[in-house]
Amino acid sequence: VLNAFQDSQKSLWGSCLFASVTDMDIACFTLTQLLKAVSLNVKEFLALVRKLDVNMDTISTKVNAALSSLEKKYDVMLALYQRFEKTCKSVFASVSDNCRCKSDWLLSFSREKEIIRSCWTMFLLAKGRALQMEDDLVISFQLLLCTLEFCIKRCPPELLQPLYKSAISKVHNPPARAARRSQSKAKSRPPESEVDLQLLKTLCKENDCNSEEVGGPRPVFNTYTKVKCLVFARCVHHLFYPLIVATGEERVPDKFLSFSGLTRSVWSPTFPSEQVCDSCWLLSCIARLFVVTYMMSEKCVLRTRIALGKGLDQQYEQHYLRSRDFDGRLFLDGDATVLAPKVDLSQVERTPKKMSEEDNTLIPPQTPIRAAMTSIQQLRGDLTSSGDQPSTHLATYFKNCTVDPTQDVMKRLETLGEAFSQRFGQAVGPHCVTLGRQRFNLGVKLYYKIMEAMLKSEEKRLSVQNFSKLLNDSTFHTSLLACALEVVMATYGESSFKTGGYNQGSGDAAERNMCFPWILDVVNLAAFDFYKVIESFIKADPTLSKDIVKHLETCENLIMERIAWRTVSLCPLTTQQPLQG
Repeated sequence: VLNAFQDSQKSLWGSCLFASVTDMDIACFTLTQLLKAVSLNVKEFLALVRKLDVNMDTISTKVNAALSSLEKKYDVMLALYQRFEKTCKSVFASVSDNCRCKSDWLLSFSREKEIIRSCWTMFLLAKGRALQMEDDLVISFQLLLCTLEFCIKRCPPELLQPLYKSAISKVHNPPARAARRSQSKAKSRPPESEVDLQLLKTLCKENDCNSEEVGGPRPVFNTYTKVKCLVFARCVHHLFYPLIVATGEERVPDKFLSFSGLTRSVWSPTFPSEQVCDSCWLLSCIARLFVVTYMMSEKCVLRTRIALGKGLDQQYEQHYLRSRDFDGRLFLDGDATVLAPKVDLSQVERTPKKMSEEDNTLIPPQTPIRAAMTSIQQLRGDLTSSGDQPSTHLATYFKNCTVDPTQDVMKRLETLGEAFSQRFGQAVGPHCVTLGRQRFNLGVKLYYKIMEAMLKSEEKRLSVQNFSKLLNDSTFHTSLLACALEVVMATYGESSFKTGGYNQGSGDAAERNMCFPWILDVVNLAAFDFYKVIESFIKADPTLSKDIVKHLETCENLIMERIAWRTVSLCPLTTQQPLQG
């Protein structure tokens, strides 16, 4: 339809079409298809739609929310791809270093390119199907590291840089069968887990990420593969069994079968039962086919690579068409619709430094991923000395009370911890409850730290040690914990006002939006009670970053300007009886 208009009008008609179908929930095309029709990239298109709102005030709240969501998702995807591209350059060796002739160079280059494409597509699949909040930068980045680890372990060693080649050397050189038999049964079998840990630590170190943090999304990736096991396995069996037969069963070395956890019976014409089709079979049939292609002839390599790429592309194509979003694979091709301004990543990655009077050079800001990782490291560093139990000093304050609040505090934390983890899983993804528990545990550490600092300050000011009324007040504890959890959520970017507005919706979209005041609903706390602890919270922790302080001040302003006035019951001042007289 848009082809009937002149080029100068296509973009305008396209933006109007997007606003209309979004408002009416009747879109029958993807965003990428629309962008190609109007010859605009994502940023240009979003700016044009917003310009309509400025000039004519015709864009609904629903469309504005969709624009903000698309913009955040695009920014996250762009940041992830830029880091993925940079990481791949450090992981894979230069093909010219290991090639003696042009044919070897072409083959190595083709292998590397297909591995990178398969890895990125696999990540897009995992992110799209395992996460409901695809615009969560931190969790998505950790999932990307899991995918990279998964693919690197199954990559031909000669394509890797020495750092990563050494990390997977044990995988490609497993101990001999006789040697394994001679080992004592009392000894554990750490090789695979040790290699996993070593490779994961290497990736995390190179990407300024805490390996303990990545341990959370890893089960998410594994669960995703298990859920899709039979679908992938049947597809792979259909595609690759004829190829294996054509090359001869003897062409699949025992070394590979042992490495991949398979037996020759798996390659039989009869498709293996559901009991056999576990995640190990799936991983072998998809990602570990990188190793199979390496061992086969060039003709088989070509056929296998094409089939593998098609299998992943078909799976992602289905997800992309259902979401009606932009196609994440286009980043690999440098497509104009997802094009971003060219930036020197080596300069962007530099940590900002103070400029001297003599140096007027403008230093670029950090990338989103580096900034997020820095904030998380700072928070975790500040809580290193804090535990998930009351410190000795804090326990003394509890015991000095007329009624010891320790048991009530523990029961409350147990109840709220379960509620928070479950709601976190509902918002992010059903397999992310463990991540929610990690966030809550950090919040508890901060909660204890702030409480102790507040009590010490009050003891110094009032010269008393008995805070029975305060420490036996359930609302005080809930408010302080909610504030600590909000700080943790803001640090991880899961509660942010940077993409416009706060969580004021309802339904499924609001459930997936963890921006403030989501936390108030989770812990069942009145907004005005949360408001009362913000100032004291900020004063009690001078190590809070400027961004976090600004975030809490924004929460404070929102409560007084909007949230507290939704219902009169939220603000006790509005429920007081008028004075008699």
